[in-house]
Parts: sequence; C-alpha cells; structure tokens
Amino acid sequence: MSSFTKSQVHYYTMKDLLPVEDEETITNTFSEHIAVLDIAEDSMGMIPPDLQRALRELGKRGCLNIILDLQKVDYLASSSLGIIGSAADQLQARGGILALCKLNNVLTRLMKVTKLETVLPIYPNRDQALTALSSR
Repeated sequence: MSSFTKSQVHYYTMKDLLPVEDEETITNTFSEHIAVLDIAEDSMGMIPPDLQRALRELGKRGCLNIILDLQKVDYLASSSLGIIGSAADQLQARGGILALCKLNNVLTRLMKVTKLETVLPIYPNRDQALTALSSR
C-alpha cells in the first residue's frame, strides 16, 4: 500500500497534458499514482470537453486514481455526468478510482438523485480525498 505526503504531489497546469485555450479552466495536481483536477464549468453547466482528453492522457501516463475538485462548479449537465461516469468505469476496470470533492448542495443532491453517490466516493475536501486515495 502506498501513502503519499503533500510533498510527493507535484503541481502542473493542464497545458502539460494537452493544449487548453484557457489554462485557468482546469489545473491539476499529479503524482505518479494520484491526480487532482480542479474543474471549472462553462455557463451551461458543462465541464470543458478537454476533461475527457485530459482523463485519457492521465490514464496513458499510468495514473489510476483521480480526484475531481468541483468547488468551482455550480451545476453539471447530463453530458458532464456521462463523462464522469464513463471515466469512473474505465478507471475501475483498471483497478483505479475516480473520486469527487468539494461539491456544493446542488451537486450533492444531483449525485443522490442520479445514484452516482453509490458508485463514486465523495469527500468534503481535497485533503480527505487525497488521504483516502493514498491509503489504497
């Protein structure tokens, strides 16, 4: 079992993974086993389409455990839920996990209604998510 300390988590922008027009939109924290992606939605509740490509790129780099930090997201459209659900399935099939953190009340209710809370671990903050995934 691996355990990571904060000093073992390295910081990158999404530019390191793929070209993004607005590099403030998604940034990540990546270690050899855990990536934390800060997600920002657009005005329609859609996660930027580059998220799907970024998740694939992290998979190519061997990252099996990903935390999506949704603090800057007010709402998720069904297409965004589909991307998240698909990524979770793909990671789980490879022995990894996709976790969510910092959900607002609207997103928390959405996870309950869609039953995604039963398949995706959800944490109140990034530190708790990192602790949980690093102890896997």
